[in-house]
Amino acid sequence: MVKVLVLYNQPINKWEFEQYYQNVHIPLAKRIPNLTGIEIHRVLQTHHTNNKLYLVAELQFEDQQKLKEGMDSPEGQAAQEDVLNLLPFLESPPVIMTVE
Repeated sequence: MVKVLVLYNQPINKWEFEQYYQNVHIPLAKRIPNLTGIEIHRVLQTHHTNNKLYLVAELQFEDQQKLKEGMDSPEGQAAQEDVLNLLPFLESPPVIMTVE
């Protein structure tokens, strides 16, 4: 299994971030082909960092090839481009990583 993790710091305005994230961004992400699961984790506590993490999104794919196909699709491109619409709610862009 391959996962894309998206780490968001505390938003400038939590209510506006949540409204956009839940009502626009997540529905876009759920349309990505080959996506086998999506989990949203609220960060309760961090250690050994000055980052003020708020949320971690976990997008799950069967393997690296399925991830590439999904993210290269029009739906995957739309979800990736929509991250730009979240930036006004954040002090910094989210950290995005791919893990096994």
